[in-house]
Amino acid sequence: MWEYNKKLVGERIRCKRQRLNYTQENMAERLELSVKFIADIERGATGMSLETMFGICEMLMMTPNALLLPETEDGEEISALLARCTPQQRKYAREIVEAFCHACEKET
Repeated sequence: MWEYNKKLVGERIRCKRQRLNYTQENMAERLELSVKFIADIERGATGMSLETMFGICEMLMMTPNALLLPETEDGEEISALLARCTPQQRKYAREIVEAFCHACEKET
């Protein structure tokens, strides 16, 4: 059974925030939260509401699944690359991957 790991979720938030060059202050201001609350979330000292989680996911351009569930090493690499793309570039990347998967299905 899956268990909510606040510490792991907090680490994912901190890593993604730093990768996008946001400070805790940037996040707090944009999400209308205190810097201390952001720091507590990142340390795994406290949980968060769904509203806060969705706000964080939107700001950090990640899905709730990516935040809550373990990822493979490849998935994290791909996510990091896509995070640097514009929304239009991510759309093109998705279309390319879908075409690739479709072609692979035809081969089998």
